[in-house]
Amino acid sequence: FVAVLLMDSLGPKLIQMQGFLVCGILYLTLAHYFDHLKTTPRPLLVVLYALTFFFSNFGPKCTTFILPSQIFPVEIGTTFNGMSAAMGNLGGLVGATWVDPINEMLGIAQVLRYCAIAS
Repeated sequence: FVAVLLMDSLGPKLIQMQGFLVCGILYLTLAHYFDHLKTTPRPLLVVLYALTFFFSNFGPKCTTFILPSQIFPVEIGTTFNGMSAAMGNLGGLVGATWVDPINEMLGIAQVLRYCAIAS
């Protein structure tokens, strides 16, 4: 909802970059302080997680469908929009497939670091 309100004033590219940047910072924060956050009151961990959820929805999730329609010419827009969506789904599949093995081998803090790098 927030992205829809700010789309005209900020533009989809800036919204997407802000979403990735803030998610990366939040994931690095969670990775660095994860052991400490496990012993602190839960609301702080929940707020940090909620912020990652908000900014992933505010930025990349919302603008993924808007940017291809603005970038590609009308004649080939639908085809390339579909190809962009397929590549996004493939990236999600690869990421989801590797989260559990990395978590088992290296721990959740390292998974969060990799998420920050991907952002």
